[in-house]
Amino acid sequence: MTTLLIVTLVVTQATLAFAYSLQLRNSTANDFWGNILAPKRSYYLWSALAAYVMNLGLVVHFVQDTGASAWHRAALVGGLVAYYGLQVAFLPMLRHAVSSQKKSTVRCLLAACVLPMAVVLMAGLHRAVELDVKTLRGAVLAAAAVLPFAHVLVNDFILFGYRF
Repeated sequence: MTTLLIVTLVVTQATLAFAYSLQLRNSTANDFWGNILAPKRSYYLWSALAAYVMNLGLVVHFVQDTGASAWHRAALVGGLVAYYGLQVAFLPMLRHAVSSQKKSTVRCLLAACVLPMAVVLMAGLHRAVELDVKTLRGAVLAAAAVLPFAHVLVNDFILFGYRF
């Protein structure tokens, strides 16, 4: 299951990078930000980067954690495939929503992204509790599970989804 987790991470990240590179090739920032002005954009980008790094840290933890169960890793694989699969559709849908001012489809996509991240959250928190969240390792694992989920729910779905 560890090998599947590594392969899943590599394939999802390569697919997302390829899809985004195609979308960004002939685009400007204004194609994707809608009503969000330039000074506010850095907040979204930095928080997304922080959540992304923490999510990667969570995956690395599960790759190295010999005590993690197959259930933990399977939940992570499923969550990663679903989340990054949805993310592949994000930029094309966002570009269309900004140009057409029909934003409900993007909001639905952002809402759908919360579900696989909730699965990742549950796997991470379950393992953190098993390890004891009062220890440094358990607390860091819990943070690495909670913060990316909070980012997707609050920053992506609620804030970005209703401001762009």
